[in-house]
Amino acid sequence: MMKMMTFFQSSQGNQISPPVPPQYESEPSPIGRKPSAVSETESDTISIASSEDLSPRREGGLSPCKEEEKKKKKKGIRKMLNVINKGIRRKSHSSPSDEVPETEAKPEAPPPTVEELYSLLEQGRLEVAHHLLRLERELVQNGSGINEEELIRQQSKVEALYTLLKIAVLRVLHWPKETEPGLLLEALNIILEQEQEDQRVAAEAREPSALVNTRPRNWLKLWQEGVRDSVEIRMTRPHSMIPDGNRSEGKEASSEAAQSFLHMGKTMKEDLQFVAEHLQPIYPAEFNVFHTYAVCYHNYFSAQISSMAQFELNKEDTSLLLLWVQNLYPSEIIDNAKLSGRLREIGLGSLLPPKQIRRLEVNYLSDETIISALQLKAENITIDLGKQIKPLLMTKFSSFLKSYQQAFVDFLEKGKQQKYYRAIIMANINNCLAFRTHIEKASQALKKEPSSFIFHPLLR
Repeated sequence: MMKMMTFFQSSQGNQISPPVPPQYESEPSPIGRKPSAVSETESDTISIASSEDLSPRREGGLSPCKEEEKKKKKKGIRKMLNVINKGIRRKSHSSPSDEVPETEAKPEAPPPTVEELYSLLEQGRLEVAHHLLRLERELVQNGSGINEEELIRQQSKVEALYTLLKIAVLRVLHWPKETEPGLLLEALNIILEQEQEDQRVAAEAREPSALVNTRPRNWLKLWQEGVRDSVEIRMTRPHSMIPDGNRSEGKEASSEAAQSFLHMGKTMKEDLQFVAEHLQPIYPAEFNVFHTYAVCYHNYFSAQISSMAQFELNKEDTSLLLLWVQNLYPSEIIDNAKLSGRLREIGLGSLLPPKQIRRLEVNYLSDETIISALQLKAENITIDLGKQIKPLLMTKFSSFLKSYQQAFVDFLEKGKQQKYYRAIIMANINNCLAFRTHIEKASQALKKEPSSFIFHPLLR
């Protein structure tokens, strides 16, 4: 500021000008005043105004010498004010820490107590799981400084909390189709966290302690068991779907088995499609989620088929089992287009072992009630089974013809008293030739005797 005053004084002291009338004298410059902070736009205005106020005006304009001096003054004053303004701007742009004293950071909230954790876990609040892990670690680290009775009491509290957490996590993962994705991911991360803690504890050497060893907890295995349980519930046909009615015991059992297989097949296909499309992109690789679900569904379906195959079956039940094992399950489920060959890659195999399938085929082919229409049903199961039934049909026809011949002779001798005796005899005689012609034509394709290989499983 002193330099500024000197500058103004030297300019006025060295200035030579003619006398100026009193009405044109300018007021003295406010040298003693402290300049106020101004903006960049205002600085230019102030510079021009100040320079004009410093020079007296008179009518008729200024001489060239005065105009030149005036320009020099304007330039010098503008330069000085710019320097002042830059200092003001630097001060205004300085960091808040230069002007405002630093405030102390607020202390973190204390972790929840055991009682608070218990209440939160009862509400299913999975976000507090890491506090439980902290309590477990602190108990292990500080165990040497606590008497045995107190140590056991504290561990029982921690284990009670873990029981609540396990129930909450497995409830979320029971059937993920009904779970919010955010909550689902939280539960999955908790399981991975527990698996990592299992590995960490196994890698470190712990000193002997009164604490009960609770590791490994194996929560990933618990999840797999939960998947198996949920699959069993979904594959079991609800009782409300079972119709009531007065039916014969055999027919009711057969129809019930057909409906149960249909329910299992539809449920397995639709659920695995959901797992492939919605769960596999979310679940971490450690869960191997599609493989886990696929194996559980296959094992349950296979167990139900195997259980039914242990009983003595009629021809309808035998046909039903073979239809599902040899046709529907491979084509409609294993090779389902929406599953993109995932089940083939896993290699689940057949619902029944080959030896058991062969026994069912033998029972089906050797049934005494086989007629020609069964050939079409056999081909619907597998083409190979349809081919095998042809020679058996011819063998059955031979037995049938002998039985028919004996029955006709008995009727000739004992049926003379029947009302339509003569008509029945004429119908049989007239149709014998047509029936024989049909049988001879059908038997031309069978050049060999029925193969005995299909009976091999019975001889072992």
